[in-house]
Amino acid sequence: MATVTATEGQQVTVRSRSGAQVDTKRPFEVTSAHPSFDETLAGFSVVDRTRLAIMPALAAPLAYSFGGKSNPRAAAATGALLGVGAAFCMGYLSSSARLAGYKQ
Repeated sequence: MATVTATEGQQVTVRSRSGAQVDTKRPFEVTSAHPSFDETLAGFSVVDRTRLAIMPALAAPLAYSFGGKSNPRAAAATGALLGVGAAFCMGYLSSSARLAGYKQ
């Protein structure tokens, strides 16, 4: 598969693994058609970073309250860890889409 560089609004033709031809249009400016891990992390917006702080802060007390009497601290720690993981995945996906021109 060839590397494709597209600009805003440019029609791009890509072949899928099955050999089918797929037409894609990138509605926003393309910063990097195939961003690396470092580029994607550098592309995190303020919203993505805020999400990294808020989601674990909300998940930990919620998990603590649902943890029951057995071990609420472990439940809170697990909830915070899941919150960090979910926030990172959401931020990474958002940043990657923004760099590739699929999101503003």
